[in-house]
Amino acid sequence: MRFEHSFSLQLKQIILSSTNKMIRLMLYVLIATALHGSLAVATGSQKQESEKKKLLKLDLNLPPPEEDTNNQSTIHSDHESTHHTDPSGQDTNRSSKPSAQTTVCIHNPACGHWKSFPHKERNKLYLRWHRLNRTEEQKIADNKSASIRGKKRYREFTEEQRKFHNQKSVQVQRKRLERMTPEERKKWHKKKNDRRRKSGQLQEPQDQ
Repeated sequence: MRFEHSFSLQLKQIILSSTNKMIRLMLYVLIATALHGSLAVATGSQKQESEKKKLLKLDLNLPPPEEDTNNQSTIHSDHESTHHTDPSGQDTNRSSKPSAQTTVCIHNPACGHWKSFPHKERNKLYLRWHRLNRTEEQKIADNKSASIRGKKRYREFTEEQRKFHNQKSVQVQRKRLERMTPEERKKWHKKKNDRRRKSGQLQEPQDQ
């Protein structure tokens, strides 16, 4: 009887230990499966986000769809062609190879991408578009108004501010000259000398 009782106890212990092991194994398998599934979902969502960003960038760089054939002239004026011509009529295209993308959008209020940009970015894009579409008269008028504003602001400076401004202007001008080619530097000096001669001619009658 004692032998049977001890044997039954040992059998129960073996069954309990094996049951505990099976439960632990099942829990381990369930946890591993759940972790693998969550990792796969996270990786898939990251891939989807990156693909969405790529598609958005491509969409922003493409010209907007043409709604009407009568609007082709406005679409052409609102988008910058890959071939640029200067006032003399010469082609100033940067590369001689034809590009697969015939037009590059210069974003402006009439552009299909305009609403996708934040307010601060719109200001920069509008200024860029305005500069590219200015006529010669508008360029001269803008330069004159900028010069008047700069002189007025300079007159309001203190002596210390004027000294700092002059030093900064010299440094900026030196860097600009270093970036210029010899031909551009020659043209710049010629323009500066012509301006000095004109100002000297205007001052001569006052001195007399």
